[in-house]
Amino acid sequence: MARRATLIEQARATAEHILVLDAGASLLYDRDPALINRGSTSIEALNRMGYDAMTLGGLDIAMLTVKEMQQRQAEARFPLLSANATITATGALLAEPYTLINIADHKVAILGLTDPYQDDEVLITDPTAAAKKWVPELRKEADIIIILSHLGLEADEKLASTIAGIDLIVSGGNASMAAPKVVAGTGTVLFHSDYALSGTAGTRIGVAQLQFDAGGTLAAHSWTNTVLDETIASSPEMEAWVTSVVR
Repeated sequence: MARRATLIEQARATAEHILVLDAGASLLYDRDPALINRGSTSIEALNRMGYDAMTLGGLDIAMLTVKEMQQRQAEARFPLLSANATITATGALLAEPYTLINIADHKVAILGLTDPYQDDEVLITDPTAAAKKWVPELRKEADIIIILSHLGLEADEKLASTIAGIDLIVSGGNASMAAPKVVAGTGTVLFHSDYALSGTAGTRIGVAQLQFDAGGTLAAHSWTNTVLDETIASSPEMEAWVTSVVR
């Protein structure tokens, strides 16, 4: 976390506009302190680093009750998103489906999609159906559309090839991609950096540099997948906070 904070701080110091996004399965898994405090410290860490949005992964939902998830949403200073996770008892969405952010002269819509999971409290509906519903609506409000997805690369590529109007997908899940992929037909660009696996989760951060024209069309992009190793200095403030939480 302390090295991640350093990279984000450096990006903010050099870039005029920045979005810090998460593709899900980031709240808790099998380690303390996140496990014992039910993801509360994970939210606090993302708050401290100034995240702009994250989608809910099936793992996040599987390990938290609806009440706990609502508590994490209340603690977050950024939106937790899912356009296809519903509360079984009421049929209502578990989280906001999207958020709108103004950047320079553009309005950016960020839509969240969750991978399949079901229990007595939560039902994950078809993500493609959710995207088909929301993307045309968001095109009326925004000139740039980003999807935060935890569906996995194969599903994301299929989604991008099926639905026009998506500028880019930040993809989560346990797959590897050495470089961004431009989907034929629609031109949607897929980015993927981290692996939600024990021992590797949180050790990578992807940095994309995006150039949009006046109409909101993605004109150029580059991407670096950075391993958060000892070559990156730790943020003193974040390191002190992490130490206090772990103790």
